Parts: sequence; structure tokens; C-alpha cells
Amino acid sequence: YVGFFTVDIPVATIQGWLDGTFANEGWVILEDELDTTGDGFQMDSEDSATQTRKPKLIISYTAA
Repeated sequence: YVGFFTVDIPVATIQGWLDGTFANEGWVILEDELDTTGDGFQMDSEDSATQTRKPKLIISYTAA
């Protein structure tokens, strides 16, 4: 599989960062192997030689 995946971040987390009630220590994406076939999630780093395989962050939001 080659493509995108979506991660939903709770609004309260972002608001907590803005308010200073939560420490903003960044995010980490960890492997979550759901089966035993060994075909888990992989992605290239920003150092990938192929431009189209480099990770991209797209932030979408709805103003309140």
C-alpha cells in the first residue's frame, strides 16, 4: 500500500498546548502490528532520495 493516512488530534489537546495546560512535547508515530504477517506500516524519512515518498504534514481545521 502506498498512500496517505489520517490522524485525528483531539481539539482539547491543541487547546491545552495553546493554553499552556499541556506540555507540547511533539508527536511520535509508533508501529502497531495488528497481525503476524510481518507486513506492517512503513514510511520514508525526510532524507528519502525520492521526493514523492518524503512525508508531508497537512493540517486541516474548521474555525469555530
